[in-house]
This record gives sequence, structure tokens and C-alpha cells, in this order.
Amino acid sequence: MGGAQRGSTLIEALAALAVFSISFAAIAHLQLELLRRGWELRARAAALHLAGDKLAELRTQSEPAQYGALATSDAPESVTVGSTTFERTWTVTPRADPPRKEIAVAVTWGSAGRPTHRMALSSTLAWQDPVLAAAATEPPAGPLIPEPAGGGMQGDKTLSEGRWDAHDNGDGTWVATNPTSGEVELLDGDGRVVLKVPDGLVRLKGTITLAAGVHTRVDLTGVRPLTSATGHCVWPVEATRPPVFHCYVARQWYGNLGVVGFHSHDELCPAVRRYTAAVGTHPDLVPVEEEEGSLPVAELPHQDFVIQRGGPCE
Repeated sequence: MGGAQRGSTLIEALAALAVFSISFAAIAHLQLELLRRGWELRARAAALHLAGDKLAELRTQSEPAQYGALATSDAPESVTVGSTTFERTWTVTPRADPPRKEIAVAVTWGSAGRPTHRMALSSTLAWQDPVLAAAATEPPAGPLIPEPAGGGMQGDKTLSEGRWDAHDNGDGTWVATNPTSGEVELLDGDGRVVLKVPDGLVRLKGTITLAAGVHTRVDLTGVRPLTSATGHCVWPVEATRPPVFHCYVARQWYGNLGVVGFHSHDELCPAVRRYTAAVGTHPDLVPVEEEEGSLPVAELPHQDFVIQRGGPCE
């Protein structure tokens, strides 16, 4: 009788051990599966970030020469995030009617040099300037200005003779009068000439605002204002929402002011701002003054833009 009880106890113990072993194996498998899925999610998030960063970098090539040089990658870029190595490539396909470039960025990763996962993003890019942006719409404010004029000249980045008496514009630029030529010069922070005009500057001041639901990045990476003829824009002037821009032009300047670098699925409102006569004669000009008196700069405020999904300007 006692031997039977001992045998029964041994069988029960073995059964309990078997159940425990199976449960432990299931828990261990579940833990490994959770670790694997966690690694995959982190890797996918990193791949999405890498693809998005490269696409944003390519979108910032808003100058004509930079846009024209956009081409398919010669070889994969290797980027290591944590313990995972990613291979990043991109293709650039020119299209016509309208002229544009289709860009696809692919990121692959795996183990032991064998890529088993892939993440891809694509976009369509077109070089934008204020003239082309307006030409692509039906402008409500009159015909496009085909040949903008300036009255100023881009500076050659030489040191200004008048830099020692320059006045701070509060946006990283300075204004001075050349003692030899009498020209008014716009200087960068190092005292080098970036723009020179015969008799004074006009500062076009405005904001760039994002409407709800747009595709353009919230931090406005790659977005910037641009004049269609000789001018110099500072952006952003202030770290505010919406951020402020300053575009300096000659008083005799007339032409178009626009914004480049926003997402191709979004629209700019207004598509372009037109100045059909010398901007120095605009009735809303405000003199810029400091403690010593007036500067050779006048400001035209409220030259604002909104980037929106589409439809009529609000």
C-alpha cells in the first residue's frame, strides 16, 4: 500500500514538472517573440526616419543648379542605428509636362549582410520660383510681371568701406552707406556686401503660416521666401509662430515675391505677390528709424503667405 502511494506521488511530480517545463518553454518563446517584434518595430521606425530625412534633404535643393544636379545615388549609403546597419538608396526619374522629378528613397536592412526588410518613400519634386508658381495658376490679381526689374545689384561679398558706421537691422544684416560711391549697402554679419542699391532699401516683411492638414513639414525645413529679381531674404528672422521673413530690395525694384520649398501637394496662398510699380512708391511704406534718426530703409509689412491643402485663399 505504501509503495503504491509513493509511485502515485512520483507520477504526480513528473506530471507537474512536465506542465512546468511546457509553461516555461511557452513563456520563453513569448519573450523571444516580443523581443523580436520590438526589434522589428524599432528598426522600421529607424528606417522610416532615415528615408524621410533623405527625402527632406533632397527637397531642400531649391536652387535651379541644385535641382538640376539631382540624380540617382551611385552606391548605397550605410547608416548604423544602434546595432542595426541600414542601406539607403534613392532614384531620381525626370518627367515632363509639367517638368518634374520623381524621387524614391529605399532603406533595406537584415542580418549577416542579407537584407530581408525594406522601407520606401516617394515624392514628386519641381523647382519652384515666384514666376513659375504664378504661371501655374490663374492669378486673380492681374497678369504676371514677365521681366522684373531691380535698380540694385547683388553684392560680391567684399568688405564694405562703410561697415564701421553700419546700423543693425536686427535680423543678422546691417545697412551702411559707401563713403566712396554713395551707394546704400546691405551687409552680412561679417560686414560683407550682399546687396547694393543707389538710394535706399525697402524691406518686405511677412510671415509664412501652415494651415491645418498640409503635407509640408511643421518645422518648414527647406521652405524659404524668394524674390524674382535682385534681392536678399532673411528667414526666419524670429523664432516665433508663424515665423517672420525679411526680403530686402531696391526702392526702384518691382517684380514678384513668392515662397519655394513647400510640399508639392500643397498650395501657396497667394500664389505670388506682385509689385507692378517701383516698390519705393507703395503707399503703405513705413520708415525704419532708430535713436539717431531715420535709416535708408523703409518697410512694407504684412506681406504674408499661407501654405494650405488647396482651394480658394481664406
